Amino acid sequence: MLTLRVSLALVAALSVPLPVTAQDSDVLKTPAEKLLSEAKATAFIGVDVWVGDGKKKLTGVTVLVEDGKVKEVGKDLSVPPSYERVVGGCLTPGIVMLGSTVGQSGSRPAAARSFVVRGRRFRGMPSRGGSSRATYTPNVKVTSKLRPMDGGWAEFLKAGVTTHAVRPVKSGLSGLGGVVRPLGRKVEDMVLADERYLYIGMASNTAHKKLLRDNFKKAKELIEARKKKPAAKTPAKPATKPGAKPTTTPKAATTKAVPQPKPQPKPGGDKPKPVQSKPTQATPTTAKKPAAPKKKPEDPKLVVLAKAIEKKLAVMLSINSGGDLLHALDALSDTDFPLVLMHQFSRGATDTPDHMVAQLKKRKVRCVLSADLGYAPNTRYFVNPIAKLMKAGVEVVLVPGRQHELKTLWFRLNELARAGISRAKLVEAISGAPAKLVGVQNRVGTIAKGMDANLLHFSRDPFSPATHLVRVYFEGRAVKGVSTKH
Repeated sequence: MLTLRVSLALVAALSVPLPVTAQDSDVLKTPAEKLLSEAKATAFIGVDVWVGDGKKKLTGVTVLVEDGKVKEVGKDLSVPPSYERVVGGCLTPGIVMLGSTVGQSGSRPAAARSFVVRGRRFRGMPSRGGSSRATYTPNVKVTSKLRPMDGGWAEFLKAGVTTHAVRPVKSGLSGLGGVVRPLGRKVEDMVLADERYLYIGMASNTAHKKLLRDNFKKAKELIEARKKKPAAKTPAKPATKPGAKPTTTPKAATTKAVPQPKPQPKPGGDKPKPVQSKPTQATPTTAKKPAAPKKKPEDPKLVVLAKAIEKKLAVMLSINSGGDLLHALDALSDTDFPLVLMHQFSRGATDTPDHMVAQLKKRKVRCVLSADLGYAPNTRYFVNPIAKLMKAGVEVVLVPGRQHELKTLWFRLNELARAGISRAKLVEAISGAPAKLVGVQNRVGTIAKGMDANLLHFSRDPFSPATHLVRVYFEGRAVKGVSTKH
């Protein structure tokens, strides 16, 4: 009995929840969450502001931030005494990064490898060419594969990337991209918008061309099958001509049956045989019609491709060279939906999309390119492919590059500005334009009333060679550990 009482007391003690300490709470936080300070109402006084809408810079204005949102932007605003004050400097919107692969397995850069050319051993990065394997999972959402505890979210946040338009890592028809914020303990808390575009990773080989041509052809057949309606049943023709009087058949004369006397048995004779009644015929029953065969469910993969053909879903085409683009346009020649072309070329590349302006304008292609310069063919002279595309009327969105390239982003943007692009357009190309492209422009991408307070605070204009990034603000909360001087 004593043993039973001790056991019950032990179970009761273990069932009492222990208080969560501050140390335990820090363990549950994501790496990005650990960087954020407490939310405070903040007033930026006398700052210059690049709004991110492609217009001129605002000078000497006040920006009020409260509850993670921009409360007001203007001059001579009254600042409540409870607000924390930040005086001077320059503000830009947080960077919206298209084509991000942060938080996925396989998104880390591959290690350098060694190779031999003419007897000499070299060491460098592996080739960026597309794989010969073409993935066919167009209905898989990339947001379902994200890892909130990945340390990459924190590293990009410290560099000023406050919104990610994530894409699949593999090539082929590999899935649906979405838009996420870098903060959240669950994927559901991170997602801003899901299923924003179909991602196609192209490579110059037969497998990828066949994949695109065959499956988009099947999707077109699915659309045609939807348009075909089942044939309606024609009503039966009447037996008589219209307008004629119906003929009635005369009733047959009924005769009453005369009852016959029952036969009496003869004395000493046989018993009379009983009169057998005729069996009644059963009324014929109509046979039930067989049930109509059930329709086969539509292939969910083809449903996604059909949305793209019907222009209900954006399509992002990623290439590594100009040859990939030509092969993709050939495989998609039977379709006419607009494309978003992503080409993250390296500095000094020569096969940039500006050499194919005619094909881009014919297909109404919008470009997502690296914020960098290229080389003129067969030379070492720097050229500005982005300025050439903008002058030709092609819409261009810029991506900051890989993680190690983020520290030089504003230096490279300044190079593009000196080569002929307005600074307002460059700020828009990394914030407002990508947000509009993926449909989240009502929440991020610009500094305006009611928008998320994702801000980059510089010591002076970010295009100045003497400036540096002072602080990153994510939804009004200051990010710790920012050290991005350039």
